[in-house]
Amino acid sequence: MAMGKTETHVVNSRIRQLFQKHYEFAIIEKHLKRHNIDLAGKTILDAGCGSGYSTALILEKFQPHKLYAIDVMPEQVEVAKERGMLASVSIGDIADTEFPSEQFDAVFTFGVFHHVPEWPKAVEEMVRVLKPGGVLVGGEIAKKEENGDFEWERFAEQLEEAGLKIIEAERIYFGYFRSFLCRKPISPPSDAASEAQHAGTQEGGAPDRAALRWSLLAGLVFAIILVPFLLFGHQLETWTESFVNSATGYPGWIAAVLGSLLAVDILLPLPSSLISTAAGFLLGLVRGLLTSWIGMTASCIIGFWLGKRYGRSLACKIVGENELERLEALSRRVGSWVIVITRPVPMLAEAAVLFAGMSGIPMAQFLLLTVSSNLGISAVYAAVGALSADANTFLLAFAGSILIPLVAMLLSKTFQGRRPRE
Repeated sequence: MAMGKTETHVVNSRIRQLFQKHYEFAIIEKHLKRHNIDLAGKTILDAGCGSGYSTALILEKFQPHKLYAIDVMPEQVEVAKERGMLASVSIGDIADTEFPSEQFDAVFTFGVFHHVPEWPKAVEEMVRVLKPGGVLVGGEIAKKEENGDFEWERFAEQLEEAGLKIIEAERIYFGYFRSFLCRKPISPPSDAASEAQHAGTQEGGAPDRAALRWSLLAGLVFAIILVPFLLFGHQLETWTESFVNSATGYPGWIAAVLGSLLAVDILLPLPSSLISTAAGFLLGLVRGLLTSWIGMTASCIIGFWLGKRYGRSLACKIVGENELERLEALSRRVGSWVIVITRPVPMLAEAAVLFAGMSGIPMAQFLLLTVSSNLGISAVYAAVGALSADANTFLLAFAGSILIPLVAMLLSKTFQGRRPRE
């Protein structure tokens, strides 16, 4: 489990510490805040503390009541003790800590498990010392070790088998590492309770509370989109048509205005099909397509960020954490097709983008789908505008929104299939 001299030097370097403080801990704080987990006044273990820098960060950022730190390397433990922290620092193996069961509210680990020859046993040990409802949080290597059997997929499976529920897992350092946040259930649900939770109705025909909560959340999302349309839709559409009719001779200004209008379409009830067609008519096919494409993609990014930043916490309060996890599982199965098919459909397009942010779909996957789908839609509308054609543009745009991302997904899978296994 001990690190070599070179790796020890890198881990203890000032550059590594800066990244850990301003990047890794920022992601961890985001995970905890998203799930309303407050560690102030709690009992925490820093498992594999190294030189104690991570221990000092835990003290600074979370103000625990009691903090313990262990590491298997005596020289690292001595360095940690020299920091003079208000923490109990000692030599210890995370695969056999000798702590009492259910002692800690949280356990932090940073790139430790892949150094442990018997890392599945270490996972079980961390679960043992966690209190029910406690969290295991940190980061771990996502690539397969050359001289070992550790890889992220097996690690994630072991976490689940040991009784933890992974509620956050984000790629960091270009996908080489993953941050993670896992929770130990307070009590495992019985089969009967699980069936009752997922049933559509209860005895006596009473509606399922989860279904009512989802209806409330969906209603709020559509209200956010629909209310501005009812209040300002006519005025904004009239202004847009007036601008399109009067705009001549200033292509740069026209592109900036039309692109900005499409970018804020996620927030305002603007006629995006009219704007994209006007871009082709006023700017020509190529510049009109680029203007529409960039504006629509910017709108998707804004909507995704709003859904991820504010929508997840709202959804968690309305439907609960378990239902949000069901949304994430559903999104992994059909989320890609929902995003693609709804792209040219008013209101559904905006709602799908917001829900994509809530569901935790990876940003790279979301961008692949929306960028390619927006390209097909923009190409159709810009071409219709540039040619002043009279055609059923919605059907053409719908076809374009599906065909291009379909080709992109097929090419992506083909490329991944041809990559050599590590």
